Amino acid sequence: MATQNNPTPAPRPAEAQFTKAYTASPAAPAPVADAAPVDDFISAYALWATRFEMPCEVNEALATQVVASLLNSSRVSIEGPGYEVTLDLWLSVFADSGLGKGIATGELRRVIDAAGIGDLIENNTWGSKEAFYQQLSGREVEWVDGDEPGRGRWEACYNDQAKFYIWGEFASVLTKFTSPAFSGVKEALTDMYDNTHPPAKIEYSQTGGTPAIDFPHPPRTNILALSTPEWFHGNLEDADARSGFLSWWTYVTVPGVAAPVAVADKLDISQIPPVRPRSSTYP
Repeated sequence: MATQNNPTPAPRPAEAQFTKAYTASPAAPAPVADAAPVDDFISAYALWATRFEMPCEVNEALATQVVASLLNSSRVSIEGPGYEVTLDLWLSVFADSGLGKGIATGELRRVIDAAGIGDLIENNTWGSKEAFYQQLSGREVEWVDGDEPGRGRWEACYNDQAKFYIWGEFASVLTKFTSPAFSGVKEALTDMYDNTHPPAKIEYSQTGGTPAIDFPHPPRTNILALSTPEWFHGNLEDADARSGFLSWWTYVTVPGVAAPVAVADKLDISQIPPVRPRSSTYP
């Protein structure tokens, strides 16, 4: 007997537009040349991504971060009489384990890659605070050809693109920032937030061999950090509240609690059914 599948309901207009624009393969995302334009990316993305586990409000916040990062990379700011506000945005999403934080950010990355702006996200981490400062300064080293074939030199150049970080576990970054190797980083990052003036040049001892770090432009930062509430609060320090570090963050809490997972404290062998001995003869 032939079976008849239920037809898939037609998506709503905004969802249809975004679904058409997002047709790249997850294995090899690429821009779609004939994608239909979306008048309101934030609302369209929030509607489209609601099919996953995160509620619409959280997806709306994630899309807002993408737009802010793009504008920040172009040095767009909001100016008024006597003030200038950058689009630095530090967004923290709190959700219990199992509520889909990884899925939400994974789909966000796929959309960014499909739009051909994958380099918007800063994927390099830092092994030292000097490396972190250098990354924020935008300092890069590139090869410059010389007058003769095969001759050239490495030269430093500066890229003023905003840094968009996605921290899969906010608490682990807080732990790194509180280690002696990263002393002063959290305070420096706090001072850079929404600051329209470049930081002072960082000089190191001449005997150490570490080159000075210059900041030709004020660093612009956008951060999307995820964590469980328990792990986040367990890694805070009193100084985080007094220094203003926590004040710069926008917090989004995902409602709901993940279904509990049964874990046995001790294996009870008596509950394992006996295994019938295998016969040495076969019919």
